[in-house]
Amino acid sequence: MIDIKKKYETKDGREVELAWDDLEGNQKIGGRSKSPEGWELESWTADGCYLDHGRESQYDLIEVKEKKPKLLAWKNIGNHDGFEVHFTEGECSYYVGSSSWERAPHHDRDPNE
Repeated sequence: MIDIKKKYETKDGREVELAWDDLEGNQKIGGRSKSPEGWELESWTADGCYLDHGRESQYDLIEVKEKKPKLLAWKNIGNHDGFEVHFTEGECSYYVGSSSWERAPHHDRDPNE
């Protein structure tokens, strides 16, 4: 069942905004999807199918899962031994002072794996 409070996209990667879950007929879910031409009004079944009768479509809904932060390790190459660890989803801030820090790529890993 689709929860209109959650985030979805189409199977082909289009951004989706859901607004209704009480439409008449088989297509209970209403909202819009973003195509190259702009936003288009759409409807889906309660299970997120674009087409009736269970046929698959590139416009079927899939839930967008929140990305978990990536663990980065920074190696001290200056006067002190050790590592500094950061969680990040984008740019990382790191200590710069009397010693220099460099990214230690061999320590990059997803903490959830």
